[in-house]
Amino acid sequence: MSKIILKGIDYSAPVSANGNDYSVCTTAADISEKTVECKGFMLMPGVKITIKFTTANTAANPVLNVNNTGAKAIYCKGAPISPEILAENSTYSFRYSGDQYDLVGYVFSEDYNDLKNKPVPVRVKGSAETEYREGNITISPENIGLGNVQNVSTNNQTPTFTQSSARNNIASGENLSTILGKIMKWFADLKTVAFSGSYNDLSNKPSIPVAVTVKGNAESAYRTGNVNITPANIGLGNVNNTADADKSVNYAASAGNADTVDGHHFNWSGQGGQPSWLWGGNDATNMYVYNPANFSVNYATSAGSANSVAYTNVSGRPTFTLSGTTLYINF
Repeated sequence: MSKIILKGIDYSAPVSANGNDYSVCTTAADISEKTVECKGFMLMPGVKITIKFTTANTAANPVLNVNNTGAKAIYCKGAPISPEILAENSTYSFRYSGDQYDLVGYVFSEDYNDLKNKPVPVRVKGSAETEYREGNITISPENIGLGNVQNVSTNNQTPTFTQSSARNNIASGENLSTILGKIMKWFADLKTVAFSGSYNDLSNKPSIPVAVTVKGNAESAYRTGNVNITPANIGLGNVNNTADADKSVNYAASAGNADTVDGHHFNWSGQGGQPSWLWGGNDATNMYVYNPANFSVNYATSAGSANSVAYTNVSGRPTFTLSGTTLYINF
């Protein structure tokens, strides 16, 4: 009997229950090699076969083996078919290219999930959530990790903080709670006087009389506040600020009873006898000390009486000259 082969199908062979170009695949979902039986099917380039899959494929890189002709890769649009395309109870047509089976279209499938390039459903989750959600989704601050943020403007924030344990300067890059804690420590250590400005709030303050009044001993009334004391206030209005060495006493209306001049004592007390030294001078300005032993009395209006006079001190006395045995007296 001659065979009738058309596009790889032997139409002279007994017809199978599914026909000569159609078969049903019942391979388990997790098995990558999908096997089918189709009487009259002959593997050759261009042959086409339609297959219904009773289970959805879950295996990676699925392949097709018809009538034990060898497992061949399944391609779709020039790339290995995605595992999820082979859906449960869905029918597909494949054409053999000589190296692989190419999917030529979906057959008898009206399920949205069987469509290619179907839109991806929108699913949303906040950055702080673990699961995506669909439908009408409300995102709260907690969903995006901002559960501790208040819905107020920057100027109205109410941060919480704890006082720092020590006084330290604030530094760039520190968080707000740390900076406020440091500032709180500085304010806590300030004393009451820093806020009141009152002298009474100082500690260890000196003991000062309630009211301080001052007067010079030549004044009659006490003064308060910024008091300036002058020489006249203390009874020295006639004294100038001249060093003793630079003072000049030209005259004095009254010398009083001064008895010491430049360390020399003058005592108004009569003394007997002759002094070893006498004060005197040749003018009314300069005074010196003289030795009386050097005094010479040229003449006196009245000498009173003298017990003795040295011959050499007698004026107009005669002189004597001895010549040989002759004595001459000269007047």
